[in-house]
Amino acid sequence: MPKKDELLDSIAIIDDGIHAMNLRLADMLPVKGFHELQKERDEALDRLDFLIKLFAKKSTLRFVKADDELAVVNQEMKKTLAKIESIAKILEGARRFVAAIDTFIAGITKVVQ
Repeated sequence: MPKKDELLDSIAIIDDGIHAMNLRLADMLPVKGFHELQKERDEALDRLDFLIKLFAKKSTLRFVKADDELAVVNQEMKKTLAKIESIAKILEGARRFVAAIDTFIAGITKVVQ
């Protein structure tokens, strides 16, 4: 059974990804794709808020697997952002990040409810 500290680690990983998106947005002029990246960042923030509210609830081994997958996607997104590649790749990374958060939430909320 994962500990509360592990959920905190997952929350920190998500927060790091959101921070990376914020840094990228700060470097961009409002060009094509800017608002889409803002939208993805806002969706990630919504999921982070949800996870923080779940902090005190129980989780299962599915949490550990989902957390590992989330960490991998987060690292991939950070690499993409660091390379300052096309906005399309950045948006795809942000969308995958939000989708990974959704999968993570789905996995841990099945047993929390």
